[in-house]
Amino acid sequence: MAEKNTRSVNTFEENMKKAFTELLVLYILSEKDYYIAELSDAILQRSHHTIIINRPYAVIMRLLEASPPYITEIKRRETAGSRIRQYYSITEQGREYLAELLESYNKYIPAINAILNLGETV
Repeated sequence: MAEKNTRSVNTFEENMKKAFTELLVLYILSEKDYYIAELSDAILQRSHHTIIINRPYAVIMRLLEASPPYITEIKRRETAGSRIRQYYSITEQGREYLAELLESYNKYIPAINAILNLGETV
């Protein structure tokens, strides 16, 4: 029975991560341009190794393919090992979308905390 509960918690955590990933990626890109591995590392570091983005390319592609795009590829740089690093930047539409996501976040998190009786007021 404990195994079922573990899967439920894992599913909950995965759903939360999916819900917040675009917000986190856009927020990090609003500070400066990043290549994908560096972006994933920044999220991992800032979350104290709690949030790991397993498929960063999927998130990047969703943000690139939005209409209009929320991010754009700004440059490619070849590293010493002949690897190509693609750098991404947030667009003006991405900044507007980020503002909407932050507004939603700032509305719901205190409300959830209030429901859970964690001392937050709505």
